[in-house]
Amino acid sequence: MKKPVWRISLILLIAIMLLLAGKFTSVGVWFSLDNVSNVIRNSGPWGFVIFNALFILGSLMHIPAMLFILVAILIYGHVEGALFGYLGVVIAMTANYLIIRTMGNKVLHEIPNARLQNMLVRLQRQPLMTVILIRLVFWAAPVVNYALAMTSINTRHYIVGSAIGIILPVAVFAGAVYLFQEMIIPYVQ
Repeated sequence: MKKPVWRISLILLIAIMLLLAGKFTSVGVWFSLDNVSNVIRNSGPWGFVIFNALFILGSLMHIPAMLFILVAILIYGHVEGALFGYLGVVIAMTANYLIIRTMGNKVLHEIPNARLQNMLVRLQRQPLMTVILIRLVFWAAPVVNYALAMTSINTRHYIVGSAIGIILPVAVFAGAVYLFQEMIIPYVQ
């Protein structure tokens, strides 16, 4: 698997298979708000560990991160839940990155495409800021984890940049859930 085309094709095949499993199989259908919440609630002291394991698996299967953050908020409350959801996102993104990195380490740098290489040079100049900005826009998108894992970005820059860049999106989502629960639902009932 030395040629970059074969390595990228393998990663894409795995990504597509996981996406299809997440969307069209009973495993993917299982990832519902009720099911994930019930498992975490019934896990006792292991709840946070199981939450993260499910988050990692769900992220690999392209299950939206918002589901897991919402579960954390509903189970642990607005502040603790947002914190647990934030930690879960960072752990899941890091696990995804490390898994894909083992297969696609720097493979994008091997593709002889001037436009792609130009973007990769810019990524290398300011890796931390680039990851922060990417996370602000695309936050926990599995495609971003895959793409960054196939570049030469330092693992530390990836983790720190992701952790910083995801703060605002998680805070905004947690705030929206709070507003919905506290200000909208009481008036609708």
